[in-house]
Amino acid sequence: MNKALRLLSERFPDYESASTELLRLTSILELTKGTEVFVSDLHGSHETFENLIRIGFGTIEQIVDSTVSVDTSAQEKRELLSMIYYPQDTFELYEHRVDRKESLTRVVSNMLKVMNTLLGTYSMGRFNEVMTSKFDAVIWDLVNRNATNQGYVLSVIDNLFALHLENNIISDMAILIRKLSIQKLHVIGDIYDRGSGADLIVDQLIDHQECDVQWGNHDVVWMGAAYGSEACIANVLRVSLRYGNIGTLIRYGIHLIPLATFALKYYGDDPAIGFEPKTDDDEAMSDAEKDLNKIMHKAVAIIQFKLEGQLIARRPKFNMDSRLLLDKIDFDQNTIKINGEIHKLSSSFFPTIDPEDPYSLTHDEDELIFRLKKCFLESYRLQAHANFLFEKGGMYKVSNNNLFFHGCVPVDQDGDFIPVDLGRGQYQGKSLFDFLNQTIKNAWPIKVGENAEYSKDLLWYLWTGPLSPVFGKDKMATFERYFTSDQLLHTEKKNTYFSLRENEAFCIKLLGEFGLNSTDAIIINGHIPVSVRRGENPKKGNGKLMVIDGGFSKAYQAQTGIAGFTLIHDAWGRQLFTHLSHKEEIVAQSGYLNKFKKEDLSRHKKLHKVKDCPEGEVITERIDDLKDLLRSYQPASICLTSPKVSHIQQQVLN
Repeated sequence: MNKALRLLSERFPDYESASTELLRLTSILELTKGTEVFVSDLHGSHETFENLIRIGFGTIEQIVDSTVSVDTSAQEKRELLSMIYYPQDTFELYEHRVDRKESLTRVVSNMLKVMNTLLGTYSMGRFNEVMTSKFDAVIWDLVNRNATNQGYVLSVIDNLFALHLENNIISDMAILIRKLSIQKLHVIGDIYDRGSGADLIVDQLIDHQECDVQWGNHDVVWMGAAYGSEACIANVLRVSLRYGNIGTLIRYGIHLIPLATFALKYYGDDPAIGFEPKTDDDEAMSDAEKDLNKIMHKAVAIIQFKLEGQLIARRPKFNMDSRLLLDKIDFDQNTIKINGEIHKLSSSFFPTIDPEDPYSLTHDEDELIFRLKKCFLESYRLQAHANFLFEKGGMYKVSNNNLFFHGCVPVDQDGDFIPVDLGRGQYQGKSLFDFLNQTIKNAWPIKVGENAEYSKDLLWYLWTGPLSPVFGKDKMATFERYFTSDQLLHTEKKNTYFSLRENEAFCIKLLGEFGLNSTDAIIINGHIPVSVRRGENPKKGNGKLMVIDGGFSKAYQAQTGIAGFTLIHDAWGRQLFTHLSHKEEIVAQSGYLNKFKKEDLSRHKKLHKVKDCPEGEVITERIDDLKDLLRSYQPASICLTSPKVSHIQQQVLN
């Protein structure tokens, strides 16, 4: 027995266990391909994400349209969708209807049809994992008998009404349909910042049956903060205050009173011009709140620049000396020298900067960072969320001919992969992604020593570094935006990747770098919002690359002109959903109104099963290995004289 079979035999030590696994995998090949959903750049928009989960990211409406009877009216379909999405609100529509029982019975019947369709993508084991209701047995019984014994089903429904349990069973069925509608959820980065509900989104991702996250720069900076990187902590606090958004910090138990006390002591008389919070109209702050927010914002920004300067000095291989700006300030003239040119500063108030040693923290700053770091490290909720991101996250992923990552692959003007040396060897293209992925994942749980310190600094580099694949710009011009008025200094030059991805040949080359040579393969990115309102198309490279950052966060919707993209890959192919309104709601009398438009990106001629997909090829390889293992078991552990056993063996091995 070779090494691979020996390893396999440790998991399946006898003929019975191995053959059972083989039969399980063989049955999975015949299932309909499950629905995969791709979203990106949620940016803390929890209410929007909650609604997306409820509507199955747009897929449930399609299933209802293809499942319910052609005689079902448009009004009845809307009410059915309302019941699936928001059952508690929709029950009110039925409360005083004279045909309440008959109407709700039809709702249950249609829900059973929808559920039966969805079950075609699930094995029994997976289905049992999804079911969590106390009515699971009843629901399972109804689904199985709905097509064959209507009398039995109606009898059970009558009893549910007699026991006043109809609302309970319908609510649980609605939850189950929503769960079944999405088999795999892929989040392509930037869960955090801008909106105030990032932690609430992570709660839902953790609860999802199968979810992965490809890290964005706004995710890695929070991961770094959870890991104890002081530079990342300062950035997380600054960005939260920049958008007047401290809800996530509060729920994580990050106490801001020490920062407020420090800011009042040193910046209390500073007008802090340029540090006003950027808030939505419906997130109004009082003048007193704005004033306190401004000085806290400026105080932590100065601390950030100091900590980043210290990090850049200890990591010369990061090649970020150009971001050392505090030592370029002429405090007497209130100017700064950048790229050989002198620029006037918009503020001359720097009470905590020592011109002789500008990157050193004052005693009070050092004490403040110590206390804040303690909060981040001791936040059970934040650490649990960081654990999810480290374990379920990654730099990239390949699934069923989809290559997806958040930002870019660093390339030069000719489209060649840039060799990147961050102090641990030189990497480029896929090898750079693999190096970053392995280094970050190996750092968790939190460790001590030089490798841990390097990982903390690497997470900060990914947030802001010029060759970071999740950032993709030559600099993060934070200091220039706060303290200079020259717009040229504010410019952040994107990596050439973002222009070259319009070229089909470049996209095909990139797919090949990651081992995807199928004509069906595509790349999926987020990171850069697609300005649909200005005519930009999310399809790049003749359809070989899709950018699905469509502005789920309200802050970006003025730029995008829409309310987000969802890319769906199901048994029929790929579809792009353009969400036209993020604020769907139950409307009395007319039922649920959901606004999106759908575009087919690819369409199969026939419904694809798992065996027709790349994941099916992986399963087939496992089946072949199991067959080899079974052959090795056959002579020693099976009595060949038994006709029954020999027949079973022959079927399995064939």
